[in-house]
Parts: sequence; structure tokens; C-alpha cells
Amino acid sequence: MEFEIETKELKKVMTVIKAINTDVNMDITSEGIGIKVFDTSTVCFLEALIKQPISIDANIKEPLKIGFNTAKFLDVLKRFNGKVKINIGLSDVTLSCDKKKISLKQMAIAEETKSPELSFNASCKIQDEDFKNILADATITETEAIRFVAQDSTLMATSGEMIRYETEVKTSESVFNGRQKGTYAIEYLEKALGIFDTLKFEFSSDYPCKLSGETDKLKMSLVVAPRVTDDEPEMPEPKAKEPKHINDGELDVSTLPDKADGKTDVEFLAEMDSEK
Repeated sequence: MEFEIETKELKKVMTVIKAINTDVNMDITSEGIGIKVFDTSTVCFLEALIKQPISIDANIKEPLKIGFNTAKFLDVLKRFNGKVKINIGLSDVTLSCDKKKISLKQMAIAEETKSPELSFNASCKIQDEDFKNILADATITETEAIRFVAQDSTLMATSGEMIRYETEVKTSESVFNGRQKGTYAIEYLEKALGIFDTLKFEFSSDYPCKLSGETDKLKMSLVVAPRVTDDEPEMPEPKAKEPKHINDGELDVSTLPDKADGKTDVEFLAEMDSEK
């Protein structure tokens, strides 16, 4: 079986997959190339469709599945620009353009990966460049995660303790059902950057989030598991500190000599220390 496809979108997807898993399966259908893959720690899930009408022989059952080592397949892809012909054999796949051909051995097909069924209470669109800057700002706090809180028509992003970062996220087409909050690893959110001009961001409280985008050539989504944290503590009213005395149970005052009149506890203890 042979078909022709643009390499640009496939390279983008494979670059993301290389960062999360060493192996990848592809489903070849009449709509294009479909990919579903979890990262090795099952923290995130990527689903993509490279939209390309493919003529598949009626005798071939859809989808036609092929598997590769991610890094090796991406290395081969990078040796081609523009359109490339892909010929699927029994044990290998050959990519060709003009007079150049590169073949790659197929790997065993792993068990079918199913898409997680999710529904969300918060949804909005964010410009890719804005989201990139927010994540970059959050990294200066030296923490690995960022927290999003959606309420009314506002989405806030916060990160850090010693260095505290907070910003209101510029969004469009926002739909927030009640107050929603979620904390997610920055390193996984970053993997959705640089592919689409606009990202759709969906999440719910202590629940996975989803970043997705679509063009006429590519549809891709990235689901990231939450870092479940305790609810934000209610800030108590500040209490006046009671003065600390030496007879609060920390010292045995019976062993101390009488202090001179007019001296405070601190002055008396300092004088005793100097006499030792």
C-alpha cells in the first residue's frame, strides 16, 4: 500500500510524542493518520489526526496499523521536506521523495489505546503565545506546577511559594460553570505549545485538563492528569501574639537565682550567660 502525505504536521506530532514515549502506533484510515499514545508514566495522553485523504484498497481492513520506534521514525521524517510517499510493506515502511528512499523496520503493534472519556466544567480559548508566556513566567518560581482557578468570567493562574506568581489569563469564548480549580505539571502543558495559534483549554476541579487545537490539516489534543492538592486554606484572622515568658514551661525557674529589681527576663538571662 502506498500513499502521499505532507511531512510538516507529522513532524510536529512526532516531536511531541518523542518527548513522552519511545514507541508509537499509527492507524491509517481513509481520513488520514491517527495516533493515540500515553506517556510512559500515564500522566498525559496525546491524540492526533493528520488530515489527509488516503485511498485504501477495499481488500484492506481499516484502520491499517503500523508501529515504530518514535525517535527513529522522526529521524527519518526529518530527512524529507514537503510531500513524501509512504509505502507500507509486510515488515517495513519506506519513505521516498524523488530518487531518495529510506526504509524503517516496523515494530510489534501494542494493545489498542482508547481515548479517555472526559467532560469539563470550564472551557475557554487562549492564544498560544499568551499561554507560552504564562508557563515561562511560572517557571521562575522554581515549582513544577501551575494552578488555574476559573470563576465567573475570570481565569487566574498562580504558581510558587517563596516566589509567588499570579496573573489573569486573557481568554475568549469562556464558559465556566461554578468555581473550578486545577493544578498541572508545567512540563506536560508545554508540550502543546507551538503547534496552533489558538488553544482550547478545558478543565474541572482536581480533574484532568485538555489542551486542543485544529487546522485544516491537523487535529490534536493533549490531556494532562492533575496534581491533586488540598483545598486552598481559608485565611484565619490574625491573632495577637502573647508575650513569651521564661516560666511558660520551657525553663525550670526553681533553679534560677533571684533577679535584680528592674531587670527584664531577657536582660537577666543575658547577664547569667555572660557570667558562665
